[in-house]
Amino acid sequence: MRHAKVADAQSSSERYDRQLRIWGDGGQLRLRNANILILGSGTTATEALRNLVLPGIGQFVVVDDSRVVLSDVNENFFLSPEDIGDLRCRAIAKRAVELNPAVRGEAWGLSAYEYLLHHARLKACASSESFPLPPVFSFPDGSNGLEMARPPPICAFDVVVSSLMSAEAEEELLRICSQESPASLPFAEECTTELSLSAAPPDVREGRGHARRQVPVVFIGSLGFFGWVRLWAGEYCLVDTKPESSPVDLRIANPFAQLLEFASSFDLDSMADSEHCHVPFIVILIKASSSPPLATPISLNPRLPARMGPRRAVCSLRGLTPREAATAAAEGTLDKVFTFPVESDVRQKIKDTVLRMQRSHDEANFEEALANVYRAVGPVRPSEEVVQIMMTASSLPAPSNTFWGLCRALHKFFMSEKALPVRRLTMDMTADTSSYVALQRVYAQKALEDEQKMRKLVDEELRQHTDGATPPPAPSVEELQCFLKNAANIKVIRYPRASEHTFGSASQKLLAAAAQNLSQSMQEPCAGADADESGQHHIPWFIAVLACKAAADKRGRFPGTLPEVTYPTGEPERKPNDATKTACTPAPNQLLGYDADLASDIAAVTEEVKAIEKILGSKLTVAKEIIEQVVRYRGSEFPTTAALIGAVAAQETIKLVCRQFEPLNNTFLWNGTERRGVTLEI
Repeated sequence: MRHAKVADAQSSSERYDRQLRIWGDGGQLRLRNANILILGSGTTATEALRNLVLPGIGQFVVVDDSRVVLSDVNENFFLSPEDIGDLRCRAIAKRAVELNPAVRGEAWGLSAYEYLLHHARLKACASSESFPLPPVFSFPDGSNGLEMARPPPICAFDVVVSSLMSAEAEEELLRICSQESPASLPFAEECTTELSLSAAPPDVREGRGHARRQVPVVFIGSLGFFGWVRLWAGEYCLVDTKPESSPVDLRIANPFAQLLEFASSFDLDSMADSEHCHVPFIVILIKASSSPPLATPISLNPRLPARMGPRRAVCSLRGLTPREAATAAAEGTLDKVFTFPVESDVRQKIKDTVLRMQRSHDEANFEEALANVYRAVGPVRPSEEVVQIMMTASSLPAPSNTFWGLCRALHKFFMSEKALPVRRLTMDMTADTSSYVALQRVYAQKALEDEQKMRKLVDEELRQHTDGATPPPAPSVEELQCFLKNAANIKVIRYPRASEHTFGSASQKLLAAAAQNLSQSMQEPCAGADADESGQHHIPWFIAVLACKAAADKRGRFPGTLPEVTYPTGEPERKPNDATKTACTPAPNQLLGYDADLASDIAAVTEEVKAIEKILGSKLTVAKEIIEQVVRYRGSEFPTTAALIGAVAAQETIKLVCRQFEPLNNTFLWNGTERRGVTLEI
């Protein structure tokens, strides 16, 4: 058994070698344990599922009662003519698990709307008799699951991916997901909360309970050459953002006691040339920064909050022994306190000092010091976003979960140390082995001390619950280390409240600001406007799509489709025994009057656009040609557009599952006619 587990681990590592380099073992473990709900089984949803199965999600459930028709076979490479008449969700789930044998999938022959409508009953049902059982199929074994009690509720899933649904169904889905808790709740998964005290439940506002966690939702859809991805995750708190560039605070401008002692142990004047060229650049910069001409007192940067107090200053090492300097720095009893003047010439002064210390132009360590002079100009200050998060956390009556407890502890630590916790030294530099290992040991020792101090602060914060409320769980050692490692890059994304986030509805209030900006910046129809980052080539198409969905809700079919078809499948109703019939080919009498119906659909969509304009209070530049083209798409999901949108949706879903990288905020629109994509916050 043990050998089998080792072999399985090795096989998994080899299979996912490339992606393990991106999100590591921890991210892959979360992905392997993820349970994803797919509402809808159209072409776009299938592409998203494919890009989730290949990286190795644990399991998925597809909910849809549509049956395969000929147009599905033409648009979806997962389907074949033999599938016509079969449940589309079953055919897709069966083919999807073939891509990765480690993934399990289920298909529920139930419409997404019915699933949401009976969701409360799903959670309350104690037996299968209280809920009508739909056809259920489990893969890869292909067993029929009719004996199962009922479809799982949304709280059993980590992320919900919703394909093109009616506005009413999307609003109901958001309402449900805003009241649920995600399935897996380790430290990193429990950070989706309502931060605003005015919006939080009474027990949270009074510090007696935990804020409710929500299940993230990824809304996707494509229509012809236009596609969209919209994301909702409540208030999303992220630790491991993995930014492209992040300042590393080496504490050169405000060294801690151990680092001061280490730097003071180097006597550059008496060193041999062979030793002089291997002094770490950190030591060089500390010595150059502590020279008397640079040690002049200054006032605190006015941009920083006054409550943070003055920064710890750097002491001149002259006149003090290394031990005395280290002790004085640790106790804060230095006779002479200096900070660095933030002036235009301070960097040049440090460079001149480094150049005077340099003995030869061949000394690579001094070249590194010159390249890192900016680190010695002044202490590395946290970003305004991190400062705001700490201040917000400190204003809460009590931490509602582990994340906010860590942020409150981080604020107290920063107020005490005037710096964020020290990170272990990992960067490369020119130095001999003994010096580099000793320097690493200095940073590691300080990082351990800061971790222990943070542990005490976190435990104190998490115990601050009154009225007998259960405190949030304490973070594990790995979770605390992850937070300290990424303390300078923590992020909170506040998505619109679920009550305000009515996707796909003609009452889309959140588009008002974007529409107003669009009207002010565009003087002619969209077709002739210059493309830019404001979404001028995307918002009109998106408004037309919203209008189409609103018209479909009222008329019972998607604009452009034949009267006999139903929304949102876009195809005639078929029975299982009709698989051999060519029901996808309309009869001659079905085509009679089609042009008239098309004109009627265009007029209906135009009226919906006007209704949206009236609600938004802004004139939208939606050209007539755009409305006509959207209607003529007849609800088709072009494979090329669906593939791109599905890939983007899968990428955002993986971010949510792995709790790594910054997710979309909050809308991605793709205009295939212009070959442009844009991210908008609307």
